Amino acid sequence: MNIHPLESLIKQYLEEKDITIGTGEVYQTILNQYLNYLKDHHISYAKTSDVMNYLTWKRSHIQLYGRTVCLMYVGMKRMSPLT
Repeated sequence: MNIHPLESLIKQYLEEKDITIGTGEVYQTILNQYLNYLKDHHISYAKTSDVMNYLTWKRSHIQLYGRTVCLMYVGMKRMSPLT
């Protein structure tokens, strides 16, 4: 799926919001993550169960990402000549 039905709605939503550039970028990132999930799972019109599955998927990926970053930090700290 190249273009998702939500893409134009997301663009319109962000253009109409009265928010700072930084906040708009955060919104864009979050909405793009959701949009990519929908595309990857070939979901054109999400149901409640799809949203719940996305949230579960997101939590598991955040935990994995957090552990990876933590392990990288610990590894870098061990390699640092200043410690």
